[in-house]
Amino acid sequence: MIAQNQLTWHELETCIARPKFDRYFGDSGRMEHLVKIAQSMQHFEVTAEVATSCDSTDDKFIVLALDAGASILITGNPDLTEVRMHQGVEVLSPAHFFERFKSA
Repeated sequence: MIAQNQLTWHELETCIARPKFDRYFGDSGRMEHLVKIAQSMQHFEVTAEVATSCDSTDDKFIVLALDAGASILITGNPDLTEVRMHQGVEVLSPAHFFERFKSA
């Protein structure tokens, strides 16, 4: 499941529009990508409050993980991977996640 809330969805829409991602998407690739994510996501309301990341704008991802009842948050953001664990949510880079679960 892909968990999203209003704040993280806005971040995705904003980030995916950056020119540095042009090489990954064709003319309609961004919209197709967003539609696929929207079709497989579950929306969660923001209820948790945390202040744990050294970049406070990244706390929304930990909040989402808590609100979704997730045990793992997968991110390439070094400010978040530094957190490692928060209230039962383990923060892993994609490489660490795949390494841990590749044989499962």
